[in-house]
Amino acid sequence: MYEHLAKYWDAYKAYKKLIEESAANQYWDLAIERMFAIGNVYLAGQHQMMWKIPMPADMNKVVEIYQTIIKSAPFGSYAPLATFSCGLAREKQKKWPDAVRFYEDVLDKYPKNDLIDDAQYQIGFVWMKAARQPEYDQTAAQKGIEAFQDYLARYKRSDKTEQATENIAMLSQRLSGGSLSVARFYDKTGNYPAALVYYNEVLTQSPDSAQGQEARQRKRVLEDMISEAKQQASPADKSKISLRSNAQPQPRSLPTQ
Repeated sequence: MYEHLAKYWDAYKAYKKLIEESAANQYWDLAIERMFAIGNVYLAGQHQMMWKIPMPADMNKVVEIYQTIIKSAPFGSYAPLATFSCGLAREKQKKWPDAVRFYEDVLDKYPKNDLIDDAQYQIGFVWMKAARQPEYDQTAAQKGIEAFQDYLARYKRSDKTEQATENIAMLSQRLSGGSLSVARFYDKTGNYPAALVYYNEVLTQSPDSAQGQEARQRKRVLEDMISEAKQQASPADKSKISLRSNAQPQPRSLPTQ
């Protein structure tokens, strides 16, 4: 009755009570099915009523619904779907690591389910979205690349292989952009050996991109400068004209250009 009145949360509570009372109840399977349907309604954005005021769906409640299904029927047909949907709910909240954990659960707990390729793709997609956020460092981009590479290795016939390849290229460009900023900083401050380390990193990450072309050009210039300085120096002075050759590249927390 609650469900027909669009009182979905009340309906969920009623179904939850039913399945907790007895697994022998003739409506037990139906209750699991209807809870999953209610979770989907909220996941799709159905507003909740609070004091007769429509409020955006609470993704924490969505996850609670799905986790009730997983706990009550861990080997049932809805458990993999509910686990995957928990990941989607956490994505909506931009809780990237939590979303990834749910997708990894799909891979680990239901390795023969049809959802595993989608779960592997979503892991890469989540890290790709995280890489766009200012609070995340280049680790997110690297994790995204690795996840998409795993996807391509495992699911070569998938219909998303082309998109996964494009995503890898985009993340590689983002990754090389960060390395290029560090290289530019060292270049500008005269720490040429350290700059070369990061220019080489750009060339490894994205050799054919615009960043790769810039890195290649600056690498040649700096190598020529270092070589010329060493040739012009007398044997006694060569140890002095090191162009900071003993300096070690610093962590990427340094200010960028």
